Amino acid sequence: MRIGVDVDGVLTELFKYVKKQGYIFAKKNNFHVKYRKDASNTIDGFGWSKDVDRTFWYDLIWPYSVNCKCKRGASKYLHKLKNENNQIIIITRRHYAHIEDEIGLKMRKNITDWFVKYDIPYDEIHYVHSSHSKIDFVKLSKIDIMIDDSVENLEEISQIIPVICMHSPFNCKYKNDNMIRCYNWKEIYKAIKKIQNEK
Repeated sequence: MRIGVDVDGVLTELFKYVKKQGYIFAKKNNFHVKYRKDASNTIDGFGWSKDVDRTFWYDLIWPYSVNCKCKRGASKYLHKLKNENNQIIIITRRHYAHIEDEIGLKMRKNITDWFVKYDIPYDEIHYVHSSHSKIDFVKLSKIDIMIDDSVENLEEISQIIPVICMHSPFNCKYKNDNMIRCYNWKEIYKAIKKIQNEK
């Protein structure tokens, strides 16, 4: 089976990192925030403007790409899947990674260095423009199942293949008939095994 895997929020502890850094960013800029648990993005979550949000992410993306922790079990269960003759295809829309210049090269290096740091196995990696769809890469790579946390990606990709939603406060209200919601990598592994056994 060819398993598509997102990076941010699926392999990384995106939400925890963003929430912590949001409070630090607000304190540094002398304003108060209280995160809304039901928010689907950082604008609604912290209650700040689009301009402030853009500045926050501009400041965040580079340290995040190096310092964000890996989700528990990701390495263990991806290795198990690899050892069972599955292929791991990384498909990410990480900002800057698709660009063919020094900035893009730096971000791609940060990603692959992070994979080495956390022992993340993979067979292929595809960098998608941050404002573009993943669907063409899913089709091109002949993905059988996709693991993602973005509602936009889950909604689109689920129209052609089953998807696994890595649970996040950003997607907690989203439902889909062709989707399995999982809360950790152990659950993801079990869900994939169940799908394989039913084929």
